[in-house]
Amino acid sequence: MKRIFLLILLALIAGPVVACNTCGCSASSPYLGILSQRGGSFLGLQHSYRWFESYHDASEQAMPPGKEQFQTLQLWGSYAIGRLRLLAILPYQYNLKQEDGVHSRLSGLGDATLLVNLQLLKPNGNCGGWQQFLQAGAGIKMPTGAYDNSVLGSGDELAPSMQAGTGSWDYLANANYTLRHADWGFNLEGSYTLTTPNRQTYKYGNRLSSALQAFREIPWKQLRYIPAAGLRFEQAEQDYDNYPSRSRAAYTGGYFLYATAGLHVYSQKWGAELGYNLPLTQHYGADLVQAKGRLELGILRLF
Repeated sequence: MKRIFLLILLALIAGPVVACNTCGCSASSPYLGILSQRGGSFLGLQHSYRWFESYHDASEQAMPPGKEQFQTLQLWGSYAIGRLRLLAILPYQYNLKQEDGVHSRLSGLGDATLLVNLQLLKPNGNCGGWQQFLQAGAGIKMPTGAYDNSVLGSGDELAPSMQAGTGSWDYLANANYTLRHADWGFNLEGSYTLTTPNRQTYKYGNRLSSALQAFREIPWKQLRYIPAAGLRFEQAEQDYDNYPSRSRAAYTGGYFLYATAGLHVYSQKWGAELGYNLPLTQHYGADLVQAKGRLELGILRLF
């Protein structure tokens, strides 16, 4: 059990798979979660819908808040080569902001991500005992999505949180650990994103993201149903609006803690997932940004 505790601690320190850039953001968080136990490859589509309410400053909190919606449709896949797993993610963003009766919309290709993970522990084949799975690795996020300060139809500049991409090369480290006994198990994962400034000298804050969930696998009629529930934590450092002069961007940075619940369904060739995240506590952008929820669904072709 000491070994198990140390492995869990290692996964926590290594920190989360791909994290959000800022509230809403130009990049999504594709957690591998329970799927990490599979040794094979997959190709899938995942849709994430997140919504927020926000204010420009504390003096406006007596007024109706602005409403922001961020949708990400991403193509992602994993290819296994021995103990190595290659993961690629290509998102498409659709962002909507409603403020003072004005609707601002932006859509476009987001930032692509490549990850290489190494399987460090795998199940020992003893179906009646404890099983462990651990993989860890690193990757890079490329500035394939657009980032500019062009003016929207409303006459406002495009805020960093509304951009399709970050315009920067960012670097990631991640770990995923699963401990299970018979049909029950726990999954712990985390990632850390080290950001760099883009050509406009804007730098998004470094980000930490992690999740812990309990699950049970229920075989029924040639399908495997896996309900899961747990917690998700996301934290971002404050942004820099001018990195060379180390000028901090106001009302950025903070954390979100979510309660999560979901259902995964697998056959031999296909998989589907549905999940919901409910904010439990948060402090983001000096409390001027409030997350309201997150809905995620996806479909996978397993190989």
